[in-house]
This record gives sequence, C-alpha cells and structure tokens, in this order.
Amino acid sequence: MTRWIAAGGAFVVSLDSMVNIAFPSLVATFNAPPEHARWVIVCYVLMYALLSLGGGALGDRVGHERVFVLGLAGTGAAYLVAGLAPTFDWLLAGRVVQGVAGGFVYGTAPALATRGAASRVGALGFLNGAIGAAFALGP
Repeated sequence: MTRWIAAGGAFVVSLDSMVNIAFPSLVATFNAPPEHARWVIVCYVLMYALLSLGGGALGDRVGHERVFVLGLAGTGAAYLVAGLAPTFDWLLAGRVVQGVAGGFVYGTAPALATRGAASRVGALGFLNGAIGAAFALGP
C-alpha cells in the first residue's frame, strides 16, 4: 500500500509538467516580457533540485511519512498560491513553495515506495512509472 501512496504523491507533484505548455498564456496574462517565462521553471526546478536531498535527509531524521505529508500539503498550498496569483511575482513565489514541497515529496517517495517491498527494483519501477505517466498526462 505504501508504494501506491508514494507513487500517487509523486504523480501529483509531477503533474507540474502542464506548466511547460502554458508559457504563452502566462506571459499574456501577467503582461510580462517573454524572457521572464523561464523564471517560472527556474524557481521550481532549482528549489526541488536543492531540497530533494535535504528532504530525504530530513525524512531520515524525523520520519519519511511526516516529510512526505508536509510536501503534499505544501504542494496543495503552492497550487493555490500560483493558481490565484494576482501578479507575476506571486506566481513565482508559488513556484518556489511548490519546488520546496516537491523536493520533500521526491526526497522521501523512494524510501516509502521501497519500504517492505519484496523487490526494490519493482517498487522503484512502479514509482518511476507514476512519475512518467504524470509527465505525459500533465500537458
């Protein structure tokens, strides 16, 4: 059951791939120069890249479930902030929060998915399958 929860959380976080096709709309909505669109990705990717390792280490200390749940809650909050952003700066702030939260999920999901698994390879394959499906379905 834990691998399904881990895969589901990673799936939700990976749905972020839908933002990649929204650049023209984001630029038009916020009346931002096109070159600013890259910051929508940079704010997110930089934070989750930095915090995936930190999220995993934090999970080792306080429990992977706690960090995972915190990451999912943060993802939901970030989706709200970014989705309701009145300005481009608020959108970027939401993306930073989303990156932090995503790092917590990505940093703990492998540990949760492989806990008690008969096959670590199978559990990690299942997790990565969920991530890949979200990347494909997001756009």
